[in-house]
Amino acid sequence: MDIPQRKMLIIEDEASILNGISDKFVHEGFSVIKATNGQEGLDSALKDHPDFILVDNLMPNTDGFYFLENLRRDKWGKNARVIMWSNSQDSVTIARAKK
Repeated sequence: MDIPQRKMLIIEDEASILNGISDKFVHEGFSVIKATNGQEGLDSALKDHPDFILVDNLMPNTDGFYFLENLRRDKWGKNARVIMWSNSQDSVTIARAKK
């Protein structure tokens, strides 16, 4: 019996970071979906229902907060597994991400 391949959605606006993280997860056997902004990521998440989502907090236009707030409004998205990351040192941004 074949084990289904797990799907990972990675949302990151910097191509080198997106491709580096993607390559690592592909090497580990994941099927990877890439998005470069929050809206593109939201569309992919709601369409493909990935097993895990990695999202950058700081992106131009539609950021990780936009993505997460809108994802959580969806019936499926309420319980989606999401890890948000940021290189921000700002305590308000960090607290908002934790919330």
